[in-house]
Amino acid sequence: MQRPDKETPAHIKSWNHYNRASNFVIRNNIFDRGAVGLLDIEADNEEWLPALQDNTYIQFTDIPTGTLGSKHTKYAFDKSISVALKTLFKETNPVLLYVTPFGLSNN
Repeated sequence: MQRPDKETPAHIKSWNHYNRASNFVIRNNIFDRGAVGLLDIEADNEEWLPALQDNTYIQFTDIPTGTLGSKHTKYAFDKSISVALKTLFKETNPVLLYVTPFGLSNN
């Protein structure tokens, strides 16, 4: 909600263009709920994507994770996001918390 662009906010915003990086690690963060999406981590080549390590992800169950990876794929924030984080970003130990109309869940 803090971003100036209210149409596509995300905690990490790399857009969908040429983002060449190496040895880039995002670790020990808490990404707590996004209004439109949680993350937007993209790069034109898979080897330019950052590594994610030991992050916590908290998101509403009806709002997506965001657009991720070199194929610019949109991901839901559901049980499959753990596999996507590990596959795309080698996330070592993600903690996933789902905010539902009934409260917070890690299932």
